[in-house]
Amino acid sequence: MPNGIQYYNKALTHRSITVRPKHRKDKHNERLEFLGDSVLDTVFAEYLFTKYPDKPEGYLTKMKAKIVNRKSLNHLGIELGLHKYLRANVVKLRDNDAVGNAVEALIGAIYLDKGYEFTKHYILTSLLPHFSFEELEQIDTNYKSQLLEYVQKYKLTHSFDTIASEVVRPDCDTNFYARVFIDDVEIATAHSFSKKDAEQKAAKIAIELIGEAVTKRK
Repeated sequence: MPNGIQYYNKALTHRSITVRPKHRKDKHNERLEFLGDSVLDTVFAEYLFTKYPDKPEGYLTKMKAKIVNRKSLNHLGIELGLHKYLRANVVKLRDNDAVGNAVEALIGAIYLDKGYEFTKHYILTSLLPHFSFEELEQIDTNYKSQLLEYVQKYKLTHSFDTIASEVVRPDCDTNFYARVFIDDVEIATAHSFSKKDAEQKAAKIAIELIGEAVTKRK
């Protein structure tokens, strides 16, 4: 049973609920999200280090990224049913990063309430079974790396222009806007709550557009 119910109430409160001045900023789950992200990183890093004793650092890093990336955590949050309990003024909540953020916030809440060992046990027994490592090994989610390989293959140049938005919309997790340029021509844009995720999304769109262009030429 939970001891500090206030942690869980906060974990399931998106910032879109607390945008009015009368609400204190610490009422929503962003700080817990930060904490939970760090705990998840630590637990999965240790687990992968033990599970794959002969794999190099690069392999472990990629596998961990596949587990804790935003798409994966969003899917996990839906499977856990967090979208049913998350308080948020967000359109199409099931398609929003708010659910994945709530997973991280929930881990942060459990950590504060029960401590590291309990949280680690919960992650390994209740969250880990939702992942298929056989399937994860077949997935390459580093779209920036894929894009780099493409431009190097065809001797092109590419760059990212990513800026922090001055206005944060309360109904979505959008703080950063990323643009991808190939040979100084803008070909894709994307937005997300983090700079890293915005650039990955933009790179993914760029790869898809390039793939469509190549297919049309055939």
